[in-house]
Amino acid sequence: MVINGFFQMRLNKHKFKHYVKINESAMKLLNNGGILTTSSCSHHLGFKEFKDAIHQAAAKAKKTALILEYGFQSKDHPILVSMPETEYLNFAVVLLNKYT
Repeated sequence: MVINGFFQMRLNKHKFKHYVKINESAMKLLNNGGILTTSSCSHHLGFKEFKDAIHQAAAKAKKTALILEYGFQSKDHPILVSMPETEYLNFAVVLLNKYT
């Protein structure tokens, strides 16, 4: 299952909860051994918040989540140290299982 959480406006508490909820809903639909790919293409959801959202969604869905891979934007979209908003793409491949 593929989830792409896109937010046009600044991230706030409500939107973070929405991102967690959309991932939680997807996780609940997947069987044991299911693979979720999830991404965010907004610099308002930093890598730490992205990981936190996956963690919270898995806990709410009562699933264990194993990150198989993280991804970021390609070389043709460089990250400029002086412009944090250029670090905008987060991607994860997540293996899910029910709590045991």
